[in-house]
Order: sequence, then structure tokens, then C-alpha cells
Amino acid sequence: MTVPPRSMSMSREMRNSTVRVVEEPRDNPSNMRFTFMPMALTEMQFYDFQPRVFASIRQLYGVNDAEYIFAFRSTINERISEGRSGAFVFNTCDRKYLVKSTTSKEKDVLLRLLPTYLRYLKWNPGTLLSRFFGFHAMKMYGQIFYFIVMGNFLSATEVIHRRYDIKGSWVDRNAPACVLGIQYSTPFSYN
Repeated sequence: MTVPPRSMSMSREMRNSTVRVVEEPRDNPSNMRFTFMPMALTEMQFYDFQPRVFASIRQLYGVNDAEYIFAFRSTINERISEGRSGAFVFNTCDRKYLVKSTTSKEKDVLLRLLPTYLRYLKWNPGTLLSRFFGFHAMKMYGQIFYFIVMGNFLSATEVIHRRYDIKGSWVDRNAPACVLGIQYSTPFSYN
């Protein structure tokens, strides 16, 4: 990941922090780890997973590293709340990106699919699939928090006439136990 130019304004916490690149993990040299030591806070470690792959995805969609980092310059808007999965989704302050908390298992799945995902994006740049621009983690107070950064389709310059919430209904969200050998179909709810 490229460090932003000195002229970019950063939050007071970041300006008052000591940043040190920690040795890249031996098991996967394409993951990077940074340590921030703010004056008033405990040590925080920042992990950047597959930075070269995500940088190429950002480049494919015209997002440069400085712009990407600059989007996180101040407090993130907590507009979107917890979803069914238990994950939290936030907007960056410029609303260009969504930040979604993930689990370690989701991290493993995404990183395993990443080469195929990148190839698909290169062949289909106009796809409506979510555009994953970075996968990161922070370690604070002995706990690791994983999060993914996605492009926000709703920040488009075009006028949006209708928006739909496709999370589904909370009514009758259960299914009977499956019996081996029986083929099932998925009923759709129109509530």
C-alpha cells in the first residue's frame, strides 16, 4: 500500500502515532502488518491482506491508493446498523466505500476466492458484483477485528429513483429439518 502524500490531512490520532512496518508473516508474504502506537492509546496493529491484489482491483476501477487511504481520514459515519449476520456495516466519511466487519472464516473464504474474483473482474469490468477494494484487520486490546472495504454503488453520480432492501423478511424465517434423499425447493416470501 502506498503512503499518502504529506500534504494530506490525517486525523490527530494518526499524526500523533508512531507507525512501524512489522515483518511480513512468513506463511503468506503478500500480507502486511503495521503497528500504530498513538500517544494516548494502547498499541494497535493493522493488517493489510493481499495488498497487491486489492491494489490491482482498485486500479481496475480508477481508485488510487492515496484516494483510498484519504477516505478514512476522519470518523466513519455509522449510518448502517447490524445486519442478520451480526456484521456491522459503515460508510466512510466521503460515502464512497462501505466497511463491513467479517469473521475469520469469511476472511479465509474470500482470500481463497480472490484469484478467481480478480480474473472475473478483469473479464467483466461492468459487473454488478460488489467491488472489494481491500481486506484489513486491526488488533487492539488483544482482539482482532476483520473488515472488508467495498465500493458503495449508492454513491453514484446518477439519480437513483428507487432503492430496495433485499435482506428479506423476518417473518417465518425457518425451515423444517432436511431429510436425506428428498429434493427441496426454496419458497419465496412476498411479505
